[in-house]
Amino acid sequence: MANVIEIELPVTTDPQIAETLAAEARKLRDVHGSEVSKPRIVDPASLIVWVKLGSAVISAVSALVTLVRSHKLQKARIKIGDRSIEVDSASPKEIEALLAALEKDDQD
Repeated sequence: MANVIEIELPVTTDPQIAETLAAEARKLRDVHGSEVSKPRIVDPASLIVWVKLGSAVISAVSALVTLVRSHKLQKARIKIGDRSIEVDSASPKEIEALLAALEKDDQD
């Protein structure tokens, strides 16, 4: 199962909001660290929050969805490997499908 999650933020996101999001993520149970990164290759204007997880990925992903939504960030995406969801518009069913796929990867 993946132990690093990317939260891709819209290019219009204030860098201070990204820092706040990373700091709040570090306080979540089962999160072992997080930091803000500005990718130089893909899009130098975008921001990514890297979140390193412990063993309880499912509860951490659910908490991160809630955290991102609390900041009302539109078009933010949670990306785990090659799978992602758009946080503001993801239905509970889409979130469950992402988590189910992660569990399946862990069993393979």
